[in-house]
Amino acid sequence: MNKPTGWLTHADDPQDTASLDLVSFLKKSLDLPYLGIHHRLDREVSGVLVFSARKEANGWLARAFEGREVVKEYLAVVQGKLPSRAGVIDTPIPDKGGKKLPALTRYRVEALSPDNKRSLVRLTLETGRTHQLRVHLAQVGCPILGDTNYGPQPNNFPRLLLHSAKLVLPSPNGWLNLEAPIPATFAETLKGRGLAEFEQVAKQSLKSLQPHNLDGLTALLELAKERRASFSEDTDTIYRLINAAGDGLPGFTLDRYGPALVLNFYDPEIKASSPALKILLEGLAKVWPEQSIYVKFRPPTAARLGDAPPPEIAPPLPLVGPTQPEFVALENGLKYIIKPGDGLSVGLFPDMRQMRERLRHWAAGKTVLNCFSYSCGFGVAALAGGATRVLNLDAARRALDWGKESYRANGFDPADFDFVDGDVFDWLTRFGRKGQTFDIVLLDPPSFSTTRQSRFSADQNYPMLAELAARVVASGGLLIASTNHARLERRSFRQAVTKGLEKSGRQLQTAPAVYEEPDLDFPHLGEGYLKILVFKL
Repeated sequence: MNKPTGWLTHADDPQDTASLDLVSFLKKSLDLPYLGIHHRLDREVSGVLVFSARKEANGWLARAFEGREVVKEYLAVVQGKLPSRAGVIDTPIPDKGGKKLPALTRYRVEALSPDNKRSLVRLTLETGRTHQLRVHLAQVGCPILGDTNYGPQPNNFPRLLLHSAKLVLPSPNGWLNLEAPIPATFAETLKGRGLAEFEQVAKQSLKSLQPHNLDGLTALLELAKERRASFSEDTDTIYRLINAAGDGLPGFTLDRYGPALVLNFYDPEIKASSPALKILLEGLAKVWPEQSIYVKFRPPTAARLGDAPPPEIAPPLPLVGPTQPEFVALENGLKYIIKPGDGLSVGLFPDMRQMRERLRHWAAGKTVLNCFSYSCGFGVAALAGGATRVLNLDAARRALDWGKESYRANGFDPADFDFVDGDVFDWLTRFGRKGQTFDIVLLDPPSFSTTRQSRFSADQNYPMLAELAARVVASGGLLIASTNHARLERRSFRQAVTKGLEKSGRQLQTAPAVYEEPDLDFPHLGEGYLKILVFKL
């Protein structure tokens, strides 16, 4: 398998059915009941991996790897020039306990950038220490480009340029020579011009884009597209294409919804008339042709805009391509009604994709209360998973009606009494007073909101929200609490929810599970903005 960058080799938690990892993907797509794992690549490392698809093959593969009969060659683009054209790095590497273990790496320089500031290096592992190549290259002053752990900080390159290029191993039928072609990004960085523009675009603010930056911008967009290449048109046409600084492009995000792209700007200085926007649109049209592109100029807080933001904030027509007023797009094979020109929110938030899939697997035979339901994406996923009932609760009747459309698109019959408009705090209080409970209660509030009855701020009011919600979770049920408030730190959020649970008098049965946005299409530097806690009560 030629592993794409951004994929785990195997799931950290085998029980997490929403995890996007190579082993789970291969088992599902090839209908394999068994897959033997003999070596791994870090999430950001691309290239060749070999698995045994039958247990009969497991023995000789295991012996080959354990006996060090396998030749492992990697390619890396590093900063600077190594001491010689070829050589050996023989420096011990400490383990987790601090004990120094022998480690040996052979290298050969295959190419240099025109300015001699970057090198393409072929590396052969003689030992297999954790992060050996990354540590060794950093030790000799030539860290791998994009290495956020061992390279200089800040590191602006949007991926680790390390690639498993070749495996040579014995088999019952002779030697196998397995090679994965070098990614296009590696060659681009050695052109000098391409690399300089990568870094220039990544470091500067979006409003400073100039026409001469177009090649560098396009290269970064192509790199982001390469990372998402594994999404299937048959099941997934809703996902994030650009995640701001995580893809080396700070200041904006880009989401795909079927035939439409939605471009979100967070810099108030970017306007529809900005020259930088014209350059960006030109780059997007080169990488994703024949797609309509809608633009949202997001204010610091959208809570005051109401349901109908002015057209200068959310233009109703695309800036590129044909108008797409309404259509069906796919996420995990489920259908959702998308309206890209309909205000700031277009029908589904892709950062919750994995959480919706988890709910789908947890919901069989359960009752679900979906608070702050918006267009009922969680409701669709829960019903698809076999929930006996989903009650969608939101302050906006219009959003609930939108949810009914997605229900019908998936063949579900939306009963009016399962779509309730009103204040969540008021309804949770009523449910608690009546002793009505649900097996799963979902809390996915906006960071700030205002209704006729109340105002909500995630950093101030979450303890009260968690307290009311915990009281309506059935014994042995789940409380799922989330926030996308970037300025609310993970630790503070957990403390806020825990405080509410303590006030409710409910006891935790297990430590809470912690989730965040999907790694594949939401790469990020440092802590992500989305925080999800799952409590069993």
